[in-house]
Amino acid sequence: MKNVFDSSQQNMHTKIIVGIERLSTLFRFGLQDQAKKNQLTPLQIQIILFIGLHPKPSSPSDIADEFALTRATVSDAIKTLINKSLAEKIQDPADARKFSVRLTDQGKQELSSFHPLTQTFDKALGNLSEAECETVWQGILTLFKALHPTNIPVRMCYSCQYFKAGDGDSTHFCNLMQVTLPSQDLRLDCPEHLIKVQH
Repeated sequence: MKNVFDSSQQNMHTKIIVGIERLSTLFRFGLQDQAKKNQLTPLQIQIILFIGLHPKPSSPSDIADEFALTRATVSDAIKTLINKSLAEKIQDPADARKFSVRLTDQGKQELSSFHPLTQTFDKALGNLSEAECETVWQGILTLFKALHPTNIPVRMCYSCQYFKAGDGDSTHFCNLMQVTLPSQDLRLDCPEHLIKVQH
């Protein structure tokens, strides 16, 4: 099996994979820097981002699945966020052992301070034309479509049972919302996502 991180490998697949790894490193550096500024761990920052960007309260299991971590690891991070008054528990009325979490007002303020995390990418994308941004987006969609079906925790249209693909480049359709979906409206993280059953 070839090693894509071998500098002697210069085919297109290798370049794309290494490029993705470099982008991931860039975001991780930003995450670590933001964590130091806010006196939080990178995981705690990610949990705040996840909770804050989803309208429904999230359970520890949901968060553990999202980041491919154990529930114990996530529960420790959530406990710290609760102790810092950045998150609060919502007890499940049907089962006292279960709970979800949401951000407090203080947590929402903390979330709003994370904008430097995306500034590097936002500035770079701002220097691209609309057509170039569309090309980047299409590349991302194409790669995720090729990766499906996998166990990656992405609630995107391609893996949803409500999604009806168009022919070729024609407009897709969402059977839940009953709306057409041009490529720029496709989602990578939809709150209404329902995993498509594989036959």
